[in-house]
Amino acid sequence: MPHEDLVARVKRHLEHQIVWLEKTLRNLERIEHDLDEAVLDEVAERHAHDAALTAQYLRECEALLHEWGHVEDIADADREEVRALADRVEELIAKVTRRYEEAARIAGERLDGLREAYGALHRSRQTLRRYRPGGDHEPGFLDKKA
Repeated sequence: MPHEDLVARVKRHLEHQIVWLEKTLRNLERIEHDLDEAVLDEVAERHAHDAALTAQYLRECEALLHEWGHVEDIADADREEVRALADRVEELIAKVTRRYEEAARIAGERLDGLREAYGALHRSRQTLRRYRPGGDHEPGFLDKKA
């Protein structure tokens, strides 16, 4: 059958995507720990790699889907097997999406905390500047009104 190769390629593509998505889920389970451990460069590199793989899978999927759409005589059993694999990919993508949303929430909370700490530090620095000798008015000036 001439379309057996297409069926095999689609199945292989979906199976590879399932393996990759499961690995991505395991990586995302560590995101809170990674943020705590300050290994952000490693995390950013890993997620940049994941983003590149996502783009690659999307390109492959679009090409295979284009071929798939032009074939009519694929056996029902093959279609069911591909549908089951596609359903699993869709389920994993939903889980990965939820994990990324959670990671973004955690990172946002950490960022808010850093902004708050920075603001407090900045206010403290400005307050301390008012008490230092040698202020803006003359050498040795100490603002007693501050």
